[in-house]
Amino acid sequence: MVPAVFGYGDLVQATAYLNVRSSPSLSTNIITTVPPGSHGTVVSGPQSGSGYTWFDINWDSGPSGWSAQDYLTRITTAAQVTGPGLAQHQRPVQHDDEP
Repeated sequence: MVPAVFGYGDLVQATAYLNVRSSPSLSTNIITTVPPGSHGTVVSGPQSGSGYTWFDINWDSGPSGWSAQDYLTRITTAAQVTGPGLAQHQRPVQHDDEP
């Protein structure tokens, strides 16, 4: 198992055809398989199982599920997505005079 390289909210991309599983283990059900280039967002993890480091990914093209880190690459980090000064779950303040 390699050290975890992703964090909550990171945008990732599949580097190969990648099985998306119901739990972080090779012995659990495959929910779907995403093709190389598929994008998703890390929503949980890391978890260890079956010799891999797993992350729960909310895939843009389909259901969420656990995917092995070895077949993922980071596109952007959560800090880049939320912007400077914004917490991951914080929305910018909208004033009455803004659309």
